[in-house]
Amino acid sequence: MSRGRSIEWPFGYFGQNTRPGANVPNGFHGSKEEWDRMEAPYVRIDPILTAFAQRHGIELYKNYRDADRCLRFNDSLSRAIWVNSSDKYGASWTYDVSILAHQDREERYIKGASVERGVSMPNLDRVLEQAASLVRSWSERDLERARPFATRAFRAPRRREGESS
Repeated sequence: MSRGRSIEWPFGYFGQNTRPGANVPNGFHGSKEEWDRMEAPYVRIDPILTAFAQRHGIELYKNYRDADRCLRFNDSLSRAIWVNSSDKYGASWTYDVSILAHQDREERYIKGASVERGVSMPNLDRVLEQAASLVRSWSERDLERARPFATRAFRAPRRREGESS
């Protein structure tokens, strides 16, 4: 895949069904109109994100998990800059920027941080530069072993021999 490229999961991609009200990325079950409202805050910053991705030779992912945007690049680590709307429909016109780096060894090692919350559009490029600088500064030694979640923590306790329900 070429650097600076935009990768988009279109409406209906995951469910492969684009009729109104059908599934959209990762299980969204609303209408096309609802999806458009959720994606609107991201569409308005796409030119900023696209220019940033092209300038840095990284990939822009659109609608990967939901209506969202993520800038990704790999070297010895897999690195990502996530940009999320501060509210569901973007009424505040602000964004939260966070970063993540991981490496898969025998187990996954990971590090993440929030860079800035409530970033206005005029300040977004500056904060993206800060995020890229910070996530690039991390090395393998900065990562910690990922802790499994939602596996053991939510399992029902085992009954001891002789206990009844």
